[in-house]
Amino acid sequence: MSTILPLSKDVSSENVGNTTIVNQHSIYRWREEEMEKVNERKFSLASHGASVLSGFRELYRTELLSDVCLVAEKREFRSHKTLLAACCPYFRSMFSIDLREKEETTIEMHGTTARGLAAILDFLYSGDLTLNDENKEDVLSTACYLQVDAVIDMCCSYLRENIHMKNCIGIWNLACALNLHELKDFAENHVTNNLIEASQSDDFLELSCDQLIVLLSNDWVKATDRELCEMSDKWVARDPKRSEYLDEISSILNIDSIPAEDNFGIPATRPLGGEHAARRHDSVETTTRESTICRSSREVVLAVGGRLMYNERPAVQRTCVSFCDVRSPEGDKPWYEMTQIPIRRRNYCAAVLDDEIYVVGGREWDKEARGYDRWSANAFCYNLRTAKWREVSSLSTKRSCFSMDAIEGNLFAVGGDEDHEDTSILSSVERFDPIQNLWWPCSEIPDGRRCQASCVYNNRLYVSGGWIKRTEAAFSLTLNVNMSCVPTMSATVYCYEPLTDMWSERSAMHVARFSHAMEVYSGRIFAIGGYTSLSRTHNEPLDVVECYSPEQDQWSFIEPLRVPAGMCSAVVVEGKITVLGGDQSTFSGEMNYVSKVQVYDESAREWTVSNTLRYPGPVPAHKMMVPGSFIEPFRVEKHLADQVGPIGGASRTF
Repeated sequence: MSTILPLSKDVSSENVGNTTIVNQHSIYRWREEEMEKVNERKFSLASHGASVLSGFRELYRTELLSDVCLVAEKREFRSHKTLLAACCPYFRSMFSIDLREKEETTIEMHGTTARGLAAILDFLYSGDLTLNDENKEDVLSTACYLQVDAVIDMCCSYLRENIHMKNCIGIWNLACALNLHELKDFAENHVTNNLIEASQSDDFLELSCDQLIVLLSNDWVKATDRELCEMSDKWVARDPKRSEYLDEISSILNIDSIPAEDNFGIPATRPLGGEHAARRHDSVETTTRESTICRSSREVVLAVGGRLMYNERPAVQRTCVSFCDVRSPEGDKPWYEMTQIPIRRRNYCAAVLDDEIYVVGGREWDKEARGYDRWSANAFCYNLRTAKWREVSSLSTKRSCFSMDAIEGNLFAVGGDEDHEDTSILSSVERFDPIQNLWWPCSEIPDGRRCQASCVYNNRLYVSGGWIKRTEAAFSLTLNVNMSCVPTMSATVYCYEPLTDMWSERSAMHVARFSHAMEVYSGRIFAIGGYTSLSRTHNEPLDVVECYSPEQDQWSFIEPLRVPAGMCSAVVVEGKITVLGGDQSTFSGEMNYVSKVQVYDESAREWTVSNTLRYPGPVPAHKMMVPGSFIEPFRVEKHLADQVGPIGGASRTF
């Protein structure tokens, strides 16, 4: 056993049996070391880094203690090697490796502009960067040359946020020149999605032949064969020397799809017209020509979700996304299954932005509760070009039974509810910016509501109907409930102006309704189907269709649906309003899901029933443009499956 003798005894250190004796001086020293550890404390000044940088900034401004002079376009920048090396890999290599510049006090910066270098040095000395239309290219080029990754990221973010139809080709050119792959892909997608408008800019006429071929070869270009020929012809006519590229360009274009009797779509006096078009057309043996894939965009209708039927009864909420090619020559146009939504859910919203499908919010399946009892805020995006899902930023508020629309490249989510309670009806509105991947709050809709319908007309959002919160206090002795907590079915209509972030009330519909559809056609807004509430336990599906004139602010009735339906969707296809699926269920009756598609012919003033959905019931439907090459694999697969049949086990029902 080890013991320590009392301090009053002045003894030497020695071993006596199992006892260790230490002297008094070593005890004092041990205690002093422990006291030092106990009293030790580390301090940190959070502002020290900023203070040091501020000091360097002042030295840079006053040109004090500078030890190197950077020269760009004859403009001098007196700087400090230590700070440059600490902040920039390019300068760190320059000043630490045995290069000629290591010992020089004046260095010519041949790969930069004065404006770009000034902005980069300001950033290195302060952490601040100012970008605008005048300096963006100089700053990005200089940042790439000097390998300042933080500035490169800022510039790319700035360009993505400010891209539009007039500058997208310029941004694409810049990204190609600087080998910025992500920015290049982003800009190229924007160009192909808006090629008709982008081709009106001077940047289009200055494209190289290789760049033009890249655009013309892109399957996702949003233009018809005729439009591609016309813009290519304009590019060739810009410079007589470009006539040498005619054959190469013609080999990419689908000129053969343009009727010869229409002079091949191009005047004979143009480069791609006349003899060249005739020679191109005659070079193909029309008697043996096989049907080719049309590269131009095709219009398809999307159905996101639905219900699978067993013995004519709905059984399972489906997660599939299917589409119908409206230009298919087949009579009963087939539906093709495209993909599956990542998470099983219902009462969500879907929207289309360019070549991407967004599925947002709703109620997710709860395995433990065996029901859709988990309100969700998450959002997923499916990219048709990559055929992949990715999760994007979640809503700031969990919401179900809301509405969502796309306006000018942003998504707007309105209202809904956040739990089972009647008091949970939301009035909040959120805007999603896909470039920033963020949801931003907007002005609340005056009356919180759920199960409403919405649409976009002239870049304004129109919202109608739904269940709204009661604003007046009331009490029912019969039901023994506070009626101010009970939602009211509404016919009110509100219009949202994104530019001013303001709501305004418009004329109400004639019929109060919820879970209906809204669609814009021929300068008017149509409110279609939905439910009316007969009691707290019984809903009645509607066949009522109303038409609204935004200019006159008036509603009028048109011909009713052939099949009454709530929770239906509507899109305009080939100049006709098309209503998909829906529900004829009541809270007290058995479920009855609609699998039919109803089409309104305004000239005949009648509804017809055509086609059958892959999965019936409430189906968020949207319209989008895809290339023929996207559709072809699905068409071939179905054709092969139909040939194999049930014996081979490969057949699927579409």
